[in-house]
Amino acid sequence: GKEEELVSAVYITLVGGLSGSILLIWPVSQALKLAAMLTGRKVSAVKEMDEISRSSLKELTNIAIGSYLNAISQVVKMKIMHSIPAFTMDMLGTILDEILIKLSLKAEEALVVKTEFIVERGQVEGFLLFLLDPSALEIIFKRLGLWKRKK
Repeated sequence: GKEEELVSAVYITLVGGLSGSILLIWPVSQALKLAAMLTGRKVSAVKEMDEISRSSLKELTNIAIGSYLNAISQVVKMKIMHSIPAFTMDMLGTILDEILIKLSLKAEEALVVKTEFIVERGQVEGFLLFLLDPSALEIIFKRLGLWKRKK
């Protein structure tokens, strides 16, 4: 999306051997739709991000990111832990700036995964964004045998 686009995001911080943050980001309309589907409410009835909506998105993120991190940890043979999820709603650029500042990250690259959630009452698209510290990427690439020293 564009930096000025209003989005809903749930993010976690990696703790332990790797540093970085992972976010699940949705346009606000998609976040409201997903929250309604997750909580069994009519999509038209959810007009704002109330506590139950935020909680359902945080839990979904916890499960989705936990699955990704579990798969990564098995491949790199390293235990990867994360913080509890936090919810925010703001302009995309503001959210990214705040996270990068908070983590003092110098990330030049990010892994972005277009994500689709399909619930029996519909589907919602969002984006999974991995913002990893360069040292975390180095650890992962070394464990995968893909690390090449810069000359």
